Amino acid sequence: MQDFYRLADEYDDQADEVQETVCKKLVRDMHYEAQIQCVLNYSALKMGQKMKKQEARTLKLTRAQYLEVKLDSFSD
Repeated sequence: MQDFYRLADEYDDQADEVQETVCKKLVRDMHYEAQIQCVLNYSALKMGQKMKKQEARTLKLTRAQYLEVKLDSFSD
């Protein structure tokens, strides 16, 4: 953000708060998307069936199932 915009000194604290809030949300979103991707990869690799993201959002894997999903099997 600082690369493109110059911030007035009186807004430094507010900008820090906004930045921290946005970063926390991004981390939560990344975790959620990784969880969905694990479900998709698990269903494709272990169960042999394709699944849509909408279906994957409703399913939860066990810890053991998450551990079976290979990290290199992630795809965009």
